[in-house]
Amino acid sequence: MKNQTYFENLKTGLLFLDFKQGTEEPEYEAMDRMTKKHGIIQKRYQYAQDLDRAVKESELTTILLSTTDSQVNLGKKIFDPEEVVSYYDGIFLDYVHQIKDKVLRLIWWMLQDENSKTVPSEPEHIRLRSFRQYESELKNIGIYDSLREWDQESSTGISIALKKRLQHHHFVSNLQLNSDFQKIRMSKTMLSPASITGLSEYGKTRMKQIGDESYVKWKSEIVRKHKDTLDSIENNVNQVAEKL
Repeated sequence: MKNQTYFENLKTGLLFLDFKQGTEEPEYEAMDRMTKKHGIIQKRYQYAQDLDRAVKESELTTILLSTTDSQVNLGKKIFDPEEVVSYYDGIFLDYVHQIKDKVLRLIWWMLQDENSKTVPSEPEHIRLRSFRQYESELKNIGIYDSLREWDQESSTGISIALKKRLQHHHFVSNLQLNSDFQKIRMSKTMLSPASITGLSEYGKTRMKQIGDESYVKWKSEIVRKHKDTLDSIENNVNQVAEKL
């Protein structure tokens, strides 16, 4: 994260709390066990750490996408540069969904009472409705609106990425239905051995120009959207971390 002050402070604080609780319970450490209170504290730090990993790996995915300009050979299959870019685009969207889960689970564990007599039962599937019982508390803390940015029904940049991920992951993917992507593929089809003989020299030059220009425009637009989404995610995570 670029603007990581509040989140880094939160993550460091949770680490110290985890370590402090462990040193106060040496008898449980000796038995390779921990109390319910320590379990809650440790889970908070683990999700903060996992959230940090997911954000950094999403940033890495965008960097790998932006530097892709060559084919990848996989056995008999050759992946053209645009196919590799499309692959990374899909991976990035999956990371946005993963980050959503980490954010929601971190908040959920932060809301649990360390001194409760019962062991918290973490939801198997976590979503916004998992926080209905905590709505007033979230509003008092000041993170209710930040939490709603992860709702696919909202109009935020984060929600748009989540909608794209839903379509790509569960239904017929539309990542390659972009007009520029179609021009790239059309250009390569027309310049293939089976079709190029029917083109004039001007036609060959023009087809290559269309393909090259479309690739640069399409790829730069994806990178821009990724960076905009990452900026929104970082702002959201820091807003949540500041309040927590």
